[in-house]
Amino acid sequence: MFVSESVLSNANVNDARRGIQLANSSLVVKNCTIDGGGGVQLSGSTPVSLTLDHTSVSTPYSEYGIRADLDTLDMSVTNSHLSSYSSYYAAVYVRCSKRLNVQIVNSTMRSRTSAVTVMDVGGSAFQATIVAESSSFIGQVDINDFRYDFQQLVCFMK
Repeated sequence: MFVSESVLSNANVNDARRGIQLANSSLVVKNCTIDGGGGVQLSGSTPVSLTLDHTSVSTPYSEYGIRADLDTLDMSVTNSHLSSYSSYYAAVYVRCSKRLNVQIVNSTMRSRTSAVTVMDVGGSAFQATIVAESSSFIGQVDINDFRYDFQQLVCFMK
C-alpha cells in the first residue's frame, strides 16, 4: 500500500489552533518551530513515520505537542526540543495497535514540572522499540498500556 509523505522545512508555525493534522501520511519536519496551537496530530490505519530534525515543538495548556493514534509508527526525533506547558497533556502522546519504534537523539523533552508526564507511549501494539541517546527528559516518561499478549519491548536509554 502506498503511503504519502509530507514535508515541512524551514518554517515557523505560530498559534495554529488545530496544528498539523495528517491521516495515513508520513511527516518530515526539518528546521522548524511549531509554537502554540495543536502541535502535530497523526492518525490512520497504515504504517507511517514521523521525523523531527532540528525542530522545536511547544504547545499551550490544552494540547499535546505530538499526538499519534496509528497502526504502526516509526518516530525519529533528532536535535529537537519538545515541550508542553500543561499539567495534563504530555509533549508526546502515542498509541499504536501493531508496532511502535521511537528513536530520540540529542533532544530535550520538557513538561511543566518534573511531576508531569512528558512522553506517554503505548497502545495495543505487540512490539515496541524505544531508544533515547544523549537526550534529556524533564518530566515522567510513561511506556505502558500494551496488550496482554505483548511480544517484545526493547528500551535503550543512554
